[in-house]
Amino acid sequence: MLLLDLLYKIWSCVSLPPVPEAMHRIQKTQTLLNLTLIDARICSGLRQPLVLIVIRATPDQQGKRKAIRATWANPCTYDPNKVRYLFLTGKQPGPQSAYVNEVLQQEFDCYGDIVQYDSADGYRLLPQKQFIALSLVHHFCSNFPFVFMTDEDFLINIPKLTEYLLQVPPKGRKSFVGGHLYKDVPPRS
Repeated sequence: MLLLDLLYKIWSCVSLPPVPEAMHRIQKTQTLLNLTLIDARICSGLRQPLVLIVIRATPDQQGKRKAIRATWANPCTYDPNKVRYLFLTGKQPGPQSAYVNEVLQQEFDCYGDIVQYDSADGYRLLPQKQFIALSLVHHFCSNFPFVFMTDEDFLINIPKLTEYLLQVPPKGRKSFVGGHLYKDVPPRS
């Protein structure tokens, strides 16, 4: 636990670059996508942006976000001039919504790595979350040649990911889609 807290303190000292001048465009897009939490600097200030990691998160999983920040998304494990990550989440539905949304606001104030949209979050709403993620990338993070989307229950080896992406020829980057198709897997409910 002490190690996690120490890593947390190290990460909280990382500062983001100044807000870009095109703030009016960002505010307009923020309204269009109904974003309630977003740091306008989330995708700026990198000298050689390579990959943006969008982590589809659920609002009430603060422990998972803390673990991700302390492990594979810790800037000590990768080149922070090439990689940026963000947690994308909606609003917490139900009776605990006020508390959970307050915790999200506190995390946002501390780390600036959360993007929240003004709509309920849930498994059945994943297509909406995916659309918002792609729109977010288009409007705010188009400087990244690659976007990697994942869930909060995955462990990502960022050094290996960047090593792999650096091997993709520039000519093939415009239409590059990666993934793995699992065959003969039993259906799950």
